[in-house]
Amino acid sequence: MKAIVNVNKESAYAHLNGHTFEVKEVLDRLIALDVNGAITDFGHKEVMIVDFQNELQKEFDSFKWNGGGNYSNLQKYAINNKIVFTEPKY
Repeated sequence: MKAIVNVNKESAYAHLNGHTFEVKEVLDRLIALDVNGAITDFGHKEVMIVDFQNELQKEFDSFKWNGGGNYSNLQKYAINNKIVFTEPKY
């Protein structure tokens, strides 16, 4: 899963705006990105997950097969960012 950084201009991380990084973990209110080898946490509103609908489906499938995972946190991410999405299908 990949995400694009989009923090406000005054942030110490503003130089990362527009850059894409690997998502390491989706948490309740944060998303952990691998920024050049360092795990860095960003708020849900500070990043945009690339191809969100596809990633939500993958997490839904994983949740149905294995339990756990990031599915519920991705739903929270969508709600926090007012993302309109289609419920995944089994």
